[in-house]
Amino acid sequence: MLKKISYVLTVLFVVFGMLAFTAPVSALSNKRALKGTIVALDTRSRTITVSPLKGADVKVRVAKGTIVTRKGKASSFTKLHVGDKVNLNYNPKNKQASHVEDSPSQYEIHGTVEAVDTVANTVTVASEEGGNSVILKVDANTVFKRNGVVATLADLLVGDKVEAKYDSATMLASSIKTETEDSDFNGTIAAVDLTAKTVTITPEDGGADVVLNVVESTVFISHDTVISLSNLQVGDKVEAEYDSATLVASKIELDD
Repeated sequence: MLKKISYVLTVLFVVFGMLAFTAPVSALSNKRALKGTIVALDTRSRTITVSPLKGADVKVRVAKGTIVTRKGKASSFTKLHVGDKVNLNYNPKNKQASHVEDSPSQYEIHGTVEAVDTVANTVTVASEEGGNSVILKVDANTVFKRNGVVATLADLLVGDKVEAKYDSATMLASSIKTETEDSDFNGTIAAVDLTAKTVTITPEDGGADVVLNVVESTVFISHDTVISLSNLQVGDKVEAEYDSATLVASKIELDD
């Protein structure tokens, strides 16, 4: 009799042990971890597209019941931005996130300038990785550089290839610098427009005139001395270096 009771208890112990073991596994099978960068965000469907370090992008829904945290504090879907680095758990069947966690810090984006607003002090950048464009704020502490030379917000042009570092919590850029590959040619100045800040140059090798844009960071040189745009004259022989994408001149040097 004691042996039967002992046997039954052993069987029950094994069964309950198996149930206790399989329950967490079953629960875990409905949850998958994901770490990556938000490359797109849809406010209407409350979905985010996350690009992991490896593998294809994953679109996940952030429901009203999804826990969203930033810097360890409770947050919301509206505080998420394209470019955020996130860790999240989601159900692979319905693609709904149970938890999205973000640790705001200085992020980096490479892309093309779509808009520059010198009144609102913002720059809109389309990421080269795709997804939604990012609107960055700038202030007096934002560092601008064009071709390695200190510049200003007004020097940025639509079409510029840039690298920007910013805080995803505030969307404030700490630095924005252009990424250009300069072209150069020799020619003769055909026109100088001080109002429009342009220099028209006729290439010495022939072809159509090239109208170059002048910005604060453009350097003018004559006899190894820095001069200004107003010193240039029609007929001057010059060598010009410029960004072929935006036609912004980085240097115009008079031939000796």
